[in-house]
Amino acid sequence: MREREGEVRLTRFEWRGDQPVQAFVGRWRITRTDLWGDEDLDLIGRPELAFDRRGGGSIRVGALEAELDHRVDKNAGVLRLEFTWSGYDEMDPVSGRGWVEIEGASMRGKVFIHMGEEIEFNAVRQDGKQRR
Repeated sequence: MREREGEVRLTRFEWRGDQPVQAFVGRWRITRTDLWGDEDLDLIGRPELAFDRRGGGSIRVGALEAELDHRVDKNAGVLRLEFTWSGYDEMDPVSGRGWVEIEGASMRGKVFIHMGEEIEFNAVRQDGKQRR
């Protein structure tokens, strides 16, 4: 596709280069959910969310393991990252969406399983560093 004179063409990731995404980048340990008890959080490994600078990431909690695609929601009125995800829950293919917000040194969010449960959770940054 040819650009016209004066037209600015953004790539998929250019708008993410600002400070809001950086606040989310890294690994977050999921510490609580409203669906699973503590004994079920780590069925397939350490329960965590991970976000990279380029819009990708992953989630693992309970028997759910998935890759995700994220974007900053600049219209939420708070610092919020929204994502879609696709992966497996107990070896069954699943997908859905979710969101996270940072509150001080912790994160809260919600994962929606397509045609299934809604899971609220809390997480803390694994490296212990706050990013701005």
